[in-house]
Amino acid sequence: MGPGVYSDREAAAHVGETVTVVGTVISVHRTKGGHIFINFGSDYPHQTFSGAVLAPRGSWSRGLDSLVGRPVGIRGEIKRYKGQPEIVVERAEQLVPDGSKAP
Repeated sequence: MGPGVYSDREAAAHVGETVTVVGTVISVHRTKGGHIFINFGSDYPHQTFSGAVLAPRGSWSRGLDSLVGRPVGIRGEIKRYKGQPEIVVERAEQLVPDGSKAP
């Protein structure tokens, strides 16, 4: 992987950095409140990393279920939520559909 690109297993070591995290999507979870979590490594609550789409707006978030089983990259600042690393996804441009080709 190139500079600034880390696997989902490495994400926890890079909290606070703006990077691309790549891995295979294990599940996409939609909460009752309307948030969407793209989980890597294992299913919630044992995921290695999540992309958090909070209060999604726009049609781009409707097709996220199709990411399950596919390599995906997510760009942004890694933060911790309840001890787990995540990137808040606000725009479709933050998603790299084929994570294996992340910059």
